Amino acid sequence: MNDFADNAIAVGIDLGTTYSVVGLVDEYGQAQIIPNSDNQRTTPSAVYIDGSSVIVGSIAKEQTTLNPAHTIQFIKPYIGRRRKRFMLSGQEWSPEELSAMILRKVVRDAEIAMGGQKKITHAVITVPAFFTEQQRKSTEDAGRIAGLNVMSIINEPTAAALAYGFDTLGADKTVLVYDLGGGTFDVTVMRISGDTVTMLATDGDVQLGGKDWDERLIDYVAEQFLARHGIDPREDYETLQGLYTQAEQAKLRLSKLPATRLAVHLNGTTESYDITREQFESMTEDLLLQTETTLQLTVQEAGLSFGQIDECLLVGGSTRMRSVRAMLKEVLGTEPKLVLNPDECVAQGAAIHAVMMQLRMLDQGLPVPIPQVREEHLDRFRQMEERLINSHTLGILALNKEGQRVVAPIIPRRAFIPRREVKTFRTSVENQQQIRIVVMEGEGEDPEACVELGMCLVRGLPSGLPKGTPIEVSFHCSHDGQLSVTARLPTIDQVVQTVIERTMGMSEEAIEASRERLQMMSIE
Repeated sequence: MNDFADNAIAVGIDLGTTYSVVGLVDEYGQAQIIPNSDNQRTTPSAVYIDGSSVIVGSIAKEQTTLNPAHTIQFIKPYIGRRRKRFMLSGQEWSPEELSAMILRKVVRDAEIAMGGQKKITHAVITVPAFFTEQQRKSTEDAGRIAGLNVMSIINEPTAAALAYGFDTLGADKTVLVYDLGGGTFDVTVMRISGDTVTMLATDGDVQLGGKDWDERLIDYVAEQFLARHGIDPREDYETLQGLYTQAEQAKLRLSKLPATRLAVHLNGTTESYDITREQFESMTEDLLLQTETTLQLTVQEAGLSFGQIDECLLVGGSTRMRSVRAMLKEVLGTEPKLVLNPDECVAQGAAIHAVMMQLRMLDQGLPVPIPQVREEHLDRFRQMEERLINSHTLGILALNKEGQRVVAPIIPRRAFIPRREVKTFRTSVENQQQIRIVVMEGEGEDPEACVELGMCLVRGLPSGLPKGTPIEVSFHCSHDGQLSVTARLPTIDQVVQTVIERTMGMSEEAIEASRERLQMMSIE
């Protein structure tokens, strides 16, 4: 039974570091971008707060210079950090709450753009392929705070490959997705074969993105201003935010023009500085090399050579830089594909994935809106299949033979997901009432090199259990890379209550409190 109104719909959302985009599959099975209230197809991921009033988008981005104490952007790299808070308008806000504001804005704009006849209740939200399990969970939390039913969290490169592969069903290609966004970077190798998209390898850096190229331009002009006037414009927040805006625009201009100019305005002094494309590429050469190194390692991890890559897809606005395209052409021996809009393809792929999820959930009898696609166009969505891999190893804290704490892997990196692994633990004392299992994520057995996701508590064990009683603990990594844990007593075939108390991220109570907090805010 479907409990949703006929006007309820599901969309795909690219929640980006610098821009966010909403996609929807229309009645003819085509993924479309829904414009915002400014009739723009992308919305700046910037938030301005003044008391109970919130502004998201272009106006908020302008306020980063005019009202820096009330404005923030580049939120995405901080999501999932439990204690990270931003002080805006005299109030503390978590990255999840700020992200939820962006989601509320783009969803509301999309509903208005559709004439107010549709209600967005469900969504697929994208994340970088190399996001940790905690960052994925926190992104889902942001969606829930915004009032959305989050059907799935999907990797951005996978979404881009879906957008590309959806119109090439039956093809047989190995595709490399090079995703350089505003604040994150991913490389993913995928195989498109018939109706199936298979992820072979992925790697990346959630702290590297187009913003780093912007900062090199800022450093260039700031150092010259400092040398001449003895004042560092980077230490004045308002001036710095103005330079960020200029640098982003200059980076785009240099993709088409041989030279451009940036100006520093500080303490009544204004100076302009010329910069050529050659200078810009020279000062950012090491950043580009970082992406090339990741590219090489990822292709090797997939067990391939560059000659076996059939096509390269570009994702993220920063891939418009000429240096990026020149490097890829040199390394791969072929021009990157320009068939997709790098700013929009992730949201389009997420919208396609949303329809796929709706059909799967309806087949399972789960409550979800019915796709707005005509029946004759749904076969393509039913045929499409994704085979995804785990980006990071999931394991538990254990003791080795020497009594040292180590991380024991449960679900290895690059394992196809969804995946379930069962490990047997034994009670260590008579009449033990619970078992504590520390869940870890990362590569290698050194706990210091990994991240603690939380404590898994197996509670409610029957009284009177002898020491050494086996407990089967099942670890399940879902299709979107999130972990759940269940346990059972095989000797009496009883399921035991299991809870993950997360070291990072938000509790259910915190999510509800944040949802109520945002309901008190006017978000435009």
